[in-house]
Amino acid sequence: MRISIIIISFVLILNLSANIINIPADQPTIQAGIEVAVDADTVLVQPGTYIENINYDGKNITIASLFLTFQDTSYISQTIIDGNQNGSVVIFESGENNSALLIGFTIANGQSAIYGSGISCIDASPTLSNLKVFNNHFSSWGIGGGMNFLNSFTVLEDILLINNSSQFGGGFHAENSQLNITNLTLIGNESYNGGGICLLQSEVTISNALFYNNHTSNEGGAIWSDRSDLNLINTTIAGNSALCYGGGIYLIWSSYINLINCVFLENYPEDICFTYDPYYPNSTMNITYCNFAGGEDGIVTNNNGYLNMMEGNIYLDPEFVGFDDFHLDNNSPCIGTGIDEVLISGVIYLSPENDLEGNPRPNPTGTMPDMGVYENPLGEPQVDISNNQLLVTNFHLSNYPNPFNPTTTIEFYFSSGITENTVLVIYNLKGQKIRQFSITEDQYSVVWNGQNDNGVEVSSGIYLYKLNVNGETQAVKKCLLLK
Repeated sequence: MRISIIIISFVLILNLSANIINIPADQPTIQAGIEVAVDADTVLVQPGTYIENINYDGKNITIASLFLTFQDTSYISQTIIDGNQNGSVVIFESGENNSALLIGFTIANGQSAIYGSGISCIDASPTLSNLKVFNNHFSSWGIGGGMNFLNSFTVLEDILLINNSSQFGGGFHAENSQLNITNLTLIGNESYNGGGICLLQSEVTISNALFYNNHTSNEGGAIWSDRSDLNLINTTIAGNSALCYGGGIYLIWSSYINLINCVFLENYPEDICFTYDPYYPNSTMNITYCNFAGGEDGIVTNNNGYLNMMEGNIYLDPEFVGFDDFHLDNNSPCIGTGIDEVLISGVIYLSPENDLEGNPRPNPTGTMPDMGVYENPLGEPQVDISNNQLLVTNFHLSNYPNPFNPTTTIEFYFSSGITENTVLVIYNLKGQKIRQFSITEDQYSVVWNGQNDNGVEVSSGIYLYKLNVNGETQAVKKCLLLK
């Protein structure tokens, strides 16, 4: 929010001596507005769909929807720049600096030859704010499906990356760049390496981020890091997957990563993986005040890196509100168990003042911040954390093999035993019920053949299986069907 206020104030000051070019009243297209604009001008775009590919042409101007003037987020989805699969939708490649602003748009349907199908930043450092970057792809090989940064020093705030794909960095790719990102959401992005983001020789700090259901056919479902420095603060990484290694994060070649106030849940095949190849120099990861629901077994170093598990880490079910709702339930052990500031290797890192939705952090004032991307209004959980530990210790739910094709065996047991009102239910990621099994006494497993209740084979993807006893959920796990 602070960056948005600065941007608005900056634009208003400039507009005292600069022009506002209204689209389509003054010029028929956004690119036509760019062509007549000079540095410090604002190209203000009315709601609508604009089928074009725009290039800032080295001009340090503001291009914005009516979100800029009214601060109404509905203008973001109402104002669409559609690239029509005809190259990058937005291009910065002529030395634009951080006074080149792009604010309040949906960027969609780009298809570049090599770099950044949604937004391409090469040798340029714009400021990007309040953008939804959606459904940008490559026909074959490409870098940075949603966004690409090459030799860029860019500030980003309130960025949503959904269903983008590429060879490297489905959400975004950064090479030889420095990025400072606040409020980032990546959902359903895909790539060969780095389903969410792919970093190469870059320095990146991300505060308030959600990585969910991103996938790679090789390494790094959410994040792939090569010779990069990455700080992740108050970030939730859940339900991401890699066909080979590092469903959450994959590190290679002297990467240096700090994790602070982060939550990891059900990333396949593990939350974090250091490279298996001893050829590469060791990477380093410092972890403090984070929650790993799968325990330390979800962090695989392969004796090829330095793992520093600092104070404040826990290993409990984070108790999210729902399957794809990552707000903390009132009994979550992540409430109030984060840290407001921490010293790592001589550098002080601060938790963000607000969460992803703009709620104050910590909340209430005077408490400690929560772990993860969202701040619960309670200062502490409603139940004792030790009770959660007891539940996790005395309960088991898993499937093997995982991933599977065509069948997998789901095993379960818990201390109170099976009752006649026990069912195992399988859901897709939209929360739709796929299959239900009634469990009998002394039964400790079921075999799922990848079919729904009507005997129809379901498609490849991640599925959730949940065990209910007397109407209460005991645990939820994920499995991956590959065909």
